[in-house]
Amino acid sequence: MHSEIAKLTYEYETNDNAPSPYPYYNSISYRKMCRFQSGFFYKHELLLDYKFFWRVEPGVKLYCDINFDIFKEMELNDYKYGFVLSLLEYPRTIPSLFNELKNYLTENNKLNLLKSSENYSKYIIDEFKDDYNLCHFWTNFEIGDLDLLRSNEYNKIFNYLDSKKGFFYERWGDAPVRSLILSLILNKNKNEIKWFNNIGYKHEPYTQCPKDFQFRSDNKCSCDPDLDFSYDWYSCSWYFENITNNSTNILSLSR
Repeated sequence: MHSEIAKLTYEYETNDNAPSPYPYYNSISYRKMCRFQSGFFYKHELLLDYKFFWRVEPGVKLYCDINFDIFKEMELNDYKYGFVLSLLEYPRTIPSLFNELKNYLTENNKLNLLKSSENYSKYIIDEFKDDYNLCHFWTNFEIGDLDLLRSNEYNKIFNYLDSKKGFFYERWGDAPVRSLILSLILNKNKNEIKWFNNIGYKHEPYTQCPKDFQFRSDNKCSCDPDLDFSYDWYSCSWYFENITNNSTNILSLSR
């Protein structure tokens, strides 16, 4: 481990009494996990023969029967990435992340990706401030194409960001890192990112519960639709929906 990161590790691990400015602020293991999930898990030898992955973490709840093959759904519709919850990131965890991404794009003559109508850049950009709006797909539940994550395009961006050591010097999460990269390289016009809003799901403290009564009845959902997070102010799911539906009712999300 780099000597400066080793020093940082010591400072975090011996400072348990400091006030917590954001979740996992003093956790080195969490930082390692975020880095691994962002740019390494899909290279593991156990996954080399697989096309898709589905990340499901301990302690989550699935409230409805899933009466379809979710991998077949991805394959038949050519979806590259799927999510259930989307929300705003803690800005103090990623103070330099977006600037480093812009530096990469500038150095590689790809700054136009931030203004493209073909990708999902509108999902991540506050057009009023020309800055990251903090929206990200919550990666504790994600379904994706492993070939996409193994691609040169994805890994060039990840490797550049990783070289800046923001996973350790700050507390970059895998969710904003993955969301920023995919929003730039995937095609919105081909609907390559799928919001699975028909899956009842909870990861503390947020819940997704299908609104339609008949759907909940048919699929034996045990969740309360009044607790659904999808259209709350802190959610970005409704924002994603507006963008993919080409709605003109899109507001600034930055805080």
